[in-house]
Amino acid sequence: MIRIAFLQILLVTLVCSCSNSTNSQGEISVNDQMNNTRLAPNTLTEIEKDEGWQLLFDGKTTDGWRGFKSDQFPEKGWHATDGTLMIEYSGTGEKGFAGDIITKQQFTDFDLKLEWKISKGGNSGILLYVTENDDYEATWHTAHEIQVLDDFGYDDVHDYVPTLRQVSGALYDLYTPASAEAGPVGKWNKARIRLEEGHLQHWLNDSLVTDVQLWTDEWESRVAKSKFNVYPDFGIARKGHIGLQDHGQQVWYRNIRVLEL
Repeated sequence: MIRIAFLQILLVTLVCSCSNSTNSQGEISVNDQMNNTRLAPNTLTEIEKDEGWQLLFDGKTTDGWRGFKSDQFPEKGWHATDGTLMIEYSGTGEKGFAGDIITKQQFTDFDLKLEWKISKGGNSGILLYVTENDDYEATWHTAHEIQVLDDFGYDDVHDYVPTLRQVSGALYDLYTPASAEAGPVGKWNKARIRLEEGHLQHWLNDSLVTDVQLWTDEWESRVAKSKFNVYPDFGIARKGHIGLQDHGQQVWYRNIRVLEL
C-alpha cells in the first residue's frame, strides 16, 4: 500500500512538473510565468489577451452590467466590493430584492469563465441567452440556468433537499451534473461554460459535469417534463445576455471573462 501511494504521489508530481516550461534547474521560466499567471484577480493573462478574451468585471465597477429589463444597474443589493461582484442577503427567504443582472452585451457562441463563492444556504445561478420578452417577468422564464448552490447546507437552512437536477453544476431542472464537484461555503469554485452551436459544456472545478446538445428531441422532451413547460419561449433563443441571479442569499462572483467564438 505504501508503494502504491508513493507511485501515485510521484505520478502527480510528474504531471505537474510537465505542465510548465522549465529550465535546467527545474525552475519555471519568467516568460512562462508571465504568460500563464493571473497577476491579480479580475485581470487577463497574456495568453488570454492574445486569444481575444475580454473581462466582464474589472473588480472595481459594474460597467458592462445592468438590471434585467432596466437601463440602469440596481441601486441596491448588487455591489462591486473587495474585488467581487456580489449580491446582499435580502432577509426575505429566497426572494431577492435587487433583481437579476445581465451583461449589456449579447452573445451567440462563447466561452465563459468565472469563479463563484456561496453563503450558507445560498442559491443563485448563471443564466445563458437571457432575452427581455415583455411576456415574461423573470430571466429564467426563457434562459437556461447553470445552478449555483450550497450543496452542503442548503437543506439545513431551507428544510428542503434539492433534487439532483437542482444541485451545483446542473442545467437547472433539465440535466443532472455528471459528478459533484462544488466546494463548501467559503471556497471559491471555478466554472467554465462553453456554448457553441447549441453544444453546451460546463466544467466545475476543472471537471466536465454537463455536456448537452440543446434543441434536440431529447432536450425538448426534458423541457416538456420540467417546470419550464409553461413558458413557450423557454430556451429557444440562439443569442442573448449572460445573467447572474439574485435569489435572496449572498453570493460572490469574480474573474468573469468571456471569449466570443
